[in-house]
Amino acid sequence: MTFYLTYLIILLTSLASAQAFNDAKINSDLIFNPHKTWHQRQWHRLFSHGLLHANWEHLIFNMLTLYFFGTGIENFLKMLDAAEIIHFWQLHYLFFYILAIGVASISTLFKHKDNRWYNSLGASGAVSAVLFASIIVTPGIEIMFFFIPIPIPGWLFALLYIAYSVYMGRRGIDNINHDAHLLGAIFGLLYPLVWFPQSYSIFWSHLTGAF
Repeated sequence: MTFYLTYLIILLTSLASAQAFNDAKINSDLIFNPHKTWHQRQWHRLFSHGLLHANWEHLIFNMLTLYFFGTGIENFLKMLDAAEIIHFWQLHYLFFYILAIGVASISTLFKHKDNRWYNSLGASGAVSAVLFASIIVTPGIEIMFFFIPIPIPGWLFALLYIAYSVYMGRRGIDNINHDAHLLGAIFGLLYPLVWFPQSYSIFWSHLTGAF
């Protein structure tokens, strides 16, 4: 029986976010403030904000996306481990997820490092990376919502996810760093090159065969 780190990440993120909803100090200590990160060298904020969310809607949206696509990445890495292409697949996945949080926030760090009032939070960068990496390594993946009684191709969901991120980022009405979705998506698209470059030819063959 496979133990999926995705479930553990969802559990820990949900518990931390729920606690921070009612504890302003936790939110203040972990939120991504580029000014404090850069000038006070509080580098943990570059990653710790991935445990926080703006509200229940934000948390559920991210964790559902991670639930649908995270295990696909883990199964792919497990297969590579079995084929002795990589080793310790769980560590690969955990490294990928944590690194994605930081990488997705890099542009925000430099853009707002002198703005002491700017804050952002959310696992959106990492979730976006998982989503897009999963699309590459499991191109046939589909998801289904209760209110949409037909399967949605993973690649279509990914496009809708990015469109939503761009729209919300332009509105700028919350502390969610929607711009991180885009960097996370790019990171997720490129990272499979490290694991298994042939995944791109497999993805393209599947995509062209679907039309």
